Amino acid sequence: MYGIQTEIICIDLAGNWQLNRLYEEIKKRQLSMETLITNVVFAEKGLFNKTDCKRQHEEMLITIVFLIELFYLFLSDMAQQKSGTFINIASGTSFNVLPYSAI
Repeated sequence: MYGIQTEIICIDLAGNWQLNRLYEEIKKRQLSMETLITNVVFAEKGLFNKTDCKRQHEEMLITIVFLIELFYLFLSDMAQQKSGTFINIASGTSFNVLPYSAI
């Protein structure tokens, strides 16, 4: 297809992957990031003071911090190549206040 190499790499941010490892793997394969799609499905439910603090922390890391870190990792390369797209697929529930969903 016109000499364009395309690869799809999916990672589970809740797993043992490190974001820098993803970036390094893409560089090692001599790929460029054209489109970065994030789709976070993570929600700890329950009374805030009764839910596990560690799980609440993981939810914040995955839904906010990891997303920003991914953008930082790839933004400079995308700017240098003058192309690239970030797509963040967020849940519609992020716009609704729901009981037992403090984070």
